[in-house]
Amino acid sequence: MTKREFLKKLSRELSLLPREERLRSLEYYSEMIDERIELGEREEDIVASLGEVPALAAELLSDLDIKRAVAVVSKMEPDDAVPILRKLSRPKREVL
Repeated sequence: MTKREFLKKLSRELSLLPREERLRSLEYYSEMIDERIELGEREEDIVASLGEVPALAAELLSDLDIKRAVAVVSKMEPDDAVPILRKLSRPKREVL
């Protein structure tokens, strides 16, 4: 998958986020991919190393509060919602 395809899919998965939050995430990944390309890595290898887009989006969305997460999950496909639901069901661990 190319950077463009990756960002398009990620944008779609994060479409329920407020525009600013979604754009911030897309900019982060775009810049990160560009930096790694400059270091000599292949675009497709970089994108593959980021994992599946739904799982990445689930990780990003899991930072939302419960109400927002529930609203997001209720509009997702069941297979895409599972990682978020699993994460929400785990107790938070305290960092010592």
